[in-house]
Amino acid sequence: MKTIMLLGALATAASAPAIALASMPARSFADASAADVLSAATAAEATAKETFASAESAQATAQTAVTSAEATLKAAKDDAKAPAEAAVKAAKTELATAKKAVTAAKKEVGKTERATVAAQKAVDKEVKQAEAAKEREANQMPEQHGIRRPKPDSKTGQAWAIFDKVSNSNGSPASTGETLPGATGKGINEATVRTQYARWRKFNGITGRIDAPKAPEVPAEAPPAPEATPASPAK
Repeated sequence: MKTIMLLGALATAASAPAIALASMPARSFADASAADVLSAATAAEATAKETFASAESAQATAQTAVTSAEATLKAAKDDAKAPAEAAVKAAKTELATAKKAVTAAKKEVGKTERATVAAQKAVDKEVKQAEAAKEREANQMPEQHGIRRPKPDSKTGQAWAIFDKVSNSNGSPASTGETLPGATGKGINEATVRTQYARWRKFNGITGRIDAPKAPEVPAEAPPAPEATPASPAK
């Protein structure tokens, strides 16, 4: 643009002498001396220089305005860009924070789930143990004097059943001698019978010596009466 303005000024300056000479009357031009023509050309050149200088000044002013406008536009763009970039950066930071929070929450949820499962397993185990203990207690034989009665289907339980049966039959505690044959007859070892008999006595709180009941005395039979001798027939 500067070049166009300069070319315009030069064209104006170059045509100034011709314009000046052309504006002179024909007679004056004919009567004019070389000095007058030179003076007119000098004046035209001075006018051209002034015009050129004015054009340069106008160009400088325009260029300053353009530069200012470009600076203003850049500042406006920067001013518009900076908040957007700040907003994007803030959004990215917030997103990263949210992702970290989600990850942490997932970890906590996983920990809570594992803790819940472990706690449930522990509760289930305790419940099973309590139920098993309750069942054992329900199925447990009674205990007296520090001795627990054996289960009926065991060998020792069978021995105790014989002790009870004989005692009930006698109406008094049975003795070892009375129960030993019946117990060994069921395949129970004699030593086991004696050991269990002692435990049976302690369980029932029986103390002292127990003898086998005496068999009832059978009265002696009277000797048969002598047969009567038949009388001799009379003669």
